[in-house]
Amino acid sequence: MVNGGDYRITMRPMFEAAKKLLGTKPVIGVEVGTSAGVNASEILKEWKEIEKLYCIDSYPVYSDFGTQLAQTTLLFCAIGNIIKEPKAHLLLEPSTVGACRFEDKSLDFVYIDANHSYSYVKEDILAWLPKVKKGGIIGGHDLDWKDTEFGNKYAVLKAVREIFDDKFNHHPSLFTSNSTSTQDGYYCGENSDWWVIL
Repeated sequence: MVNGGDYRITMRPMFEAAKKLLGTKPVIGVEVGTSAGVNASEILKEWKEIEKLYCIDSYPVYSDFGTQLAQTTLLFCAIGNIIKEPKAHLLLEPSTVGACRFEDKSLDFVYIDANHSYSYVKEDILAWLPKVKKGGIIGGHDLDWKDTEFGNKYAVLKAVREIFDDKFNHHPSLFTSNSTSTQDGYYCGENSDWWVIL
């Protein structure tokens, strides 16, 4: 498998939670920020009930993140990983453009792992949140990501808290993984996933 440097051998925690939550029914989901396609390939290998997985990434065409050569390399890795997965559909466009392709409440899950800057994460969550069904799950990766735009503070955490503040403070269905350190009274750790059950 072309792996683009990824070393994981199991699904990320949000996907484990989503698989348990959604059970054996057929599901349709989106991965925002596909990178080398390793995560998508692993999800499809481990979660047989996925009917379709839409993989959205802008790569060198639209990306303002990383060099064009690095983004092109990731695109070729993604194609190598995803082309052998008939349930995977690669969409080469910005996240918010991709969100417009889907009806509201049409998806079982959305996983956000694209540009981790605060403004991008917030924009991605707001674009995709209406697309998830009631009883579905929205989440993402790298809750512990530090953004220099905000004085090296946790940018993903800031965006998530602003959007899901009531759930963070009062609702039992917001979860995180790898909780090891604290920031503003909330726990997060290296490579933390976060997710909300709607």
